[in-house]
Amino acid sequence: MYVHIFASQTAYSWALLNMMEQEVDLGNHLFIFGLGKDHPMKYPYSLKMLEKILYLKHPVDILTVLKHVYKADWIYIHLLAYDPTLLFWSFNRKLLRKSTWIVWGSDIYAFQKQKLSIRTRVYEQLRRRIIPVFSEIAAFVKEDFNLISSVYGSTAKYLPILYPLPVSLEQLEKVGIEKKDPELIVMIGNSGDPTNNHIAMIELLSNFREFAMKVVCPLAYGGTEEYRQLVIKAGIATFGDNFIPWLEMKGKQDYAEQLANVDIALMNHQRQQGLGNILALLYLGKKLFIRSDTTSFLFLKRNNCLAYDIGAIKNMSFAEFSQANSENDNVGNVEKILRKEYSATLWKNLIKQH
Repeated sequence: MYVHIFASQTAYSWALLNMMEQEVDLGNHLFIFGLGKDHPMKYPYSLKMLEKILYLKHPVDILTVLKHVYKADWIYIHLLAYDPTLLFWSFNRKLLRKSTWIVWGSDIYAFQKQKLSIRTRVYEQLRRRIIPVFSEIAAFVKEDFNLISSVYGSTAKYLPILYPLPVSLEQLEKVGIEKKDPELIVMIGNSGDPTNNHIAMIELLSNFREFAMKVVCPLAYGGTEEYRQLVIKAGIATFGDNFIPWLEMKGKQDYAEQLANVDIALMNHQRQQGLGNILALLYLGKKLFIRSDTTSFLFLKRNNCLAYDIGAIKNMSFAEFSQANSENDNVGNVEKILRKEYSATLWKNLIKQH
């Protein structure tokens, strides 16, 4: 029996389960979602898949989970949650020897929070007991795995993995790269999470507010309402009506069409984050600025994708900033990564090993 443990439902976990239903024999797989945080119907699943999903609606359900975890032949931990479950893994490190940690991003960089409070210090001590025990760590960006090895002294085997993207290659192909809006459209960030560092991007672009430019800002998920309103207030104060927050979740095809209308995207995360959006934008031929000190930047460079250092914007003229991409093969290089066959092959190879 293979047991998959998820911290919560996301568009990526939904895309993964849909792919696995088509590509993998689900007879011996169980997918566990955690502790009543999600409504069972948050994402649409087939009846066949629903039979393989266990939702923890009440604390007593943890007993059922423990039964499956202890009996499992192999466990896949989809994100090492930064919460009290670390205590369980710390006392059950034997289970980690038959587990694969599939990293998401935030679970890698949790060590940066360790000095925030007594709680985070405790969590970090637990992580330092847990992470070196894993014999396998799966990640899409190998530079993230290298960081884990460096920080935690891990000797785990690296396995490449890729979650299917919620916006598929087929949907991107449908919209093409032609813009509907004649004005320059600049997108900042990919969610309402404060890790996007929206305010810094707004300040960075403030030098260009006199030029014909619209700034769009996805805020439909992530973060708090208080933070989203802070970003909106700062954006409107700087750009007026030319600041346009995206506050509603869009269908996948609608979102692909929105991305196609963007000219330039700024991603100011201090770690690997928003890679799905980044790859979609590059496939659509958009000009991308990200931090050059992130593993995302190294990953793109290794895969021959052109991206610009966001720190260089402060010394650019508007003409330099708005200039179209120089010739590159971002579209071709990203297409190889986005093809669903590539993701499916990686997952099937991972499961075959166990």
